[in-house]
Amino acid sequence: MPVKKPTINHKHLSYDDRKTIETSIENRRTKADIARILNKDLSTIGKEVMKHRILKPRNTFNSPSVCANRKKCRKGCAGVKCGDFVEQGCKFRDRLPGACNNCGGKKRRIDKYIYDAKKAQAAYGKTLSGSREGFNLSEEERKEIGEKTAPLLKQGQPGCQIMSSHKRGIPASQRSLYTYIEPSLFEDFGLFSFSLKEKAGRRPRKTLKKRNGPKHFEGRRHKGCLQFCEENPDVPATGMDTVYNSPSGPYLQTLQFCGTGLVAGFLHEARTSKSMAATMDLLQERLGNGLWQRALQQNRIPAVHRPRKRI
Repeated sequence: MPVKKPTINHKHLSYDDRKTIETSIENRRTKADIARILNKDLSTIGKEVMKHRILKPRNTFNSPSVCANRKKCRKGCAGVKCGDFVEQGCKFRDRLPGACNNCGGKKRRIDKYIYDAKKAQAAYGKTLSGSREGFNLSEEERKEIGEKTAPLLKQGQPGCQIMSSHKRGIPASQRSLYTYIEPSLFEDFGLFSFSLKEKAGRRPRKTLKKRNGPKHFEGRRHKGCLQFCEENPDVPATGMDTVYNSPSGPYLQTLQFCGTGLVAGFLHEARTSKSMAATMDLLQERLGNGLWQRALQQNRIPAVHRPRKRI
């Protein structure tokens, strides 16, 4: 039976893939080896390395010329201006992986290229976002939309009426038409952002002020409790919460003794402060005043009200 070739993954390279490429180059693997590891085409690896590698220029202080014929040449070192100048090559840099990460020939006075996975991913993200900017509209389509909508909008017709009457003649949707007019894409047809009748007659929305919570809750929420426990790891703490499955009840009041792994639960029919305080009265009655006062001294943080959550 013929052996099936492995299917190639045609998805975009991720950050983990680029990290694998960087590690493989440091281990002096070839592009073919990297392609087999990532299940990618060989040309994909080559294009990725050549596109995102970073030039690290050589030090020209002691070796101003990098001509490959400098030992045989009798004209003297004239550098790049010489007619017989041939730049020094490197098999590992120019052919195999295309980068010089962890290169053994550090003493060679030639330009090197470094592949950095983090910088390559950042460059890829910038290219990807830049390719999606602008409008997916050709010049012919832009002229067609502008010629058909400009006279109607100047007559005072709204965009929804224009699109319903000329739905087949205009190669755009109503939302796209507003999107094109907003940045003055049809400026040469006399259409601007204020040409839309609906926008000109609409009042600006009021900005709602952010509601501030009660001041007496500051430092007594779950976030404040966690911050206090981090700053004072030796001080024991107890957290109180109310858990319920239905807004109509029943409700479970929990007391979590931090650092001990112990959680106590008390069932309630009502979710009121009076009902929750009755648990404290019950504990004081069962434990006695002496043991109750000792428990309060050991747990110096008052009960913390966390946001209610459903199970």
